[in-house]
This record gives sequence, structure tokens and C-alpha cells, in this order.
Amino acid sequence: MIDPATSWFDKRLYFAKAVWVTMQCHMVMDEFLSLGFGTHVLISSMFTRFLAEQTGSYFASGVSKKLEDLEKEIASVHSKSESRNNKAITGRLDKMTQDIKSLKTKCGVNPQG
Repeated sequence: MIDPATSWFDKRLYFAKAVWVTMQCHMVMDEFLSLGFGTHVLISSMFTRFLAEQTGSYFASGVSKKLEDLEKEIASVHSKSESRNNKAITGRLDKMTQDIKSLKTKCGVNPQG
């Protein structure tokens, strides 16, 4: 970093860089104003990311209940298949239960449950 107090030449260099950065900011500001804030690439990409995160959390909250209901249904069928000693169905239900748990973890929906 250049210390503007060290010499007259360093002050000129410092102020030249400050003017350059200011002009760069004005160029970007002109882009924002000419294209509109909503349609500028930087703004629209961040806004899209924000919407995806917000919508995803609402979506995940609805999915949580459905996954819990599905787990209960699988547990019910699992207990019936165990009582009938049907190992093929029991194995598939165990796999489905593991898939649901990994999906919940991946989506961040009640990962401990």
C-alpha cells in the first residue's frame, strides 16, 4: 500500500490511482443505470441465487412432512413384511428407508431425524 504522506511523488501516484478507481466505479454505475438494475448480469444472477435459496427452504419445509409420512408408511409395510418373513420386500424397504435418510441429509431437511 502506498502511504500518501511519504513524498510528493507518492501523493500524485496515490491520487491518480484514486481517480482511476473512481472512474471505474462510474463506468459500472453507468452500466447499471443504462441496463437497469433488474436486468444487469451481476444483479440478476445474485437475485436468482437469492430466490433459489429462499424458495428452496420453503420447498424443503413442505418436503419434510411428505418424507416423514413416507417413512411411516414404509415402516408399516416393513413390519408386515417381516411378520410374513418376506426378505425380498424387507430388503427393498430397508434400501428405501436409507435413500430417504440420505435425501433428507442432502436437502438439509431434518438431517438428524
